[in-house]
Amino acid sequence: MSLGERIRKARDSKGLKQSELAELIEVKSAGVISNWEKDINKPDADKIIKLCEVLGISASYLLDYYGNSISISIEEQEHIKKYRSLDPYGKKAVTAVLDVEFERCLETDQKKIQHTRLIDFIDIPVSAGIGTYLDNERREKKTIIDSTLADKSDFILRIDGDSMEPKYHSGDYVFIKKQDAVDLGQICIYYVDGKGYMKKYGGDRLISLNHKYSDILFEKYDIDEISCFGLVLGLAEVAE
Repeated sequence: MSLGERIRKARDSKGLKQSELAELIEVKSAGVISNWEKDINKPDADKIIKLCEVLGISASYLLDYYGNSISISIEEQEHIKKYRSLDPYGKKAVTAVLDVEFERCLETDQKKIQHTRLIDFIDIPVSAGIGTYLDNERREKKTIIDSTLADKSDFILRIDGDSMEPKYHSGDYVFIKKQDAVDLGQICIYYVDGKGYMKKYGGDRLISLNHKYSDILFEKYDIDEISCFGLVLGLAEVAE
């Protein structure tokens, strides 16, 4: 904004007419104020001081010069005035809300600058529950927040069910490294009788982290009905 625009904005925020401002700062007429606001001419040093006093603004704001200090708008100046009028409880409440909102906006800004990448996504939810049939693969691409796990993975899957809570939840996306065997105790994706499961490998069984689910015993199935699909590396963050 120009000097004239800042004078007009400050006058409007005070609800003053040009004639009323002219009288308060002791100039001849509203025409003088009008000329200032149109940037036809400028107030001298004495009038700048009076403008600041009457309009409740700083010379830094009016002249748009702050040196090494922080620029403060009229709205921010009004917030500061209101804050200073609060009692200790009110100031504490405002500070608490300000801290929460500052952290939220900071996290949002940090997410915006995170790098993303495209990765293969198999659009069939893998069961962390009672089993999901994996009779075909529907592949597409999803944008994820880049990470070291993404470098090691072949694709991502979406979890359906609660058998791996509290570590993994229904709706989570996970990185998968495709391999046909995993070590004891690792979280994996297994085919059992045509169904896909996300479980912990127990050697002769698949184990849920949620204890309300029973183990899936391999002895109940033919060997050709059981196969490892891949290793779960960890959670993937899908970009919105």
